[in-house]
Amino acid sequence: MTDTTPQAPAAEPEIQEDKLAAERSFIGELARLERGRLAALRRNVGNSLCEARGIAWFYGLLNRYAKPWNEEAYFLIATLFAADKDAIDGKTASKGDLGATLRALRAKSGASTSEASPLDRRFNILLDADFDAKMGGELAFRLRQLTKLVISKKEPSARIYWAQLLHDVKFWNGDRKAVQKRWARSYFAPALESLEDNQTDTTTD
Repeated sequence: MTDTTPQAPAAEPEIQEDKLAAERSFIGELARLERGRLAALRRNVGNSLCEARGIAWFYGLLNRYAKPWNEEAYFLIATLFAADKDAIDGKTASKGDLGATLRALRAKSGASTSEASPLDRRFNILLDADFDAKMGGELAFRLRQLTKLVISKKEPSARIYWAQLLHDVKFWNGDRKAVQKRWARSYFAPALESLEDNQTDTTTD
């Protein structure tokens, strides 16, 4: 039997701002949707594309942007974005992946870089989550939790760059886990650098 499962590219392409043009255009179209269609997307949070109801019009967007292997990624991000009123109104991050967004949110919580935070555990679970190109899978569930948290905090320094998030979900299943590694660096590396600096200061005193 022939395997008809949609296949993602094996590796994430190099990230450059001009490479996100299609993603930015898609997010821009979402932001311009009428309220009824945004509400329909919100009602489908938690559903995969094949389970969705009342969004036949969405296939027009998919036809312009998506490939068979990444339709679920586009739909997932569309349902999450529809809940972000600030982003719809144009108040969104100018750059950065979700690791950087969550790092900024962690910093605003007052958690020390030298101590564990509940967000650390949730982020680690997110990095290990699988993405099902047909049904969304655990990654979809974890992203719903964490994007909802970010949106609810309304922290200007911790907004989601939706075009980048869409790109990253599209390439989540790359065999080198390039997206997961980049998110981990964005989230943990600054904290580790700060901790190393503090240890150096203590040693030289």
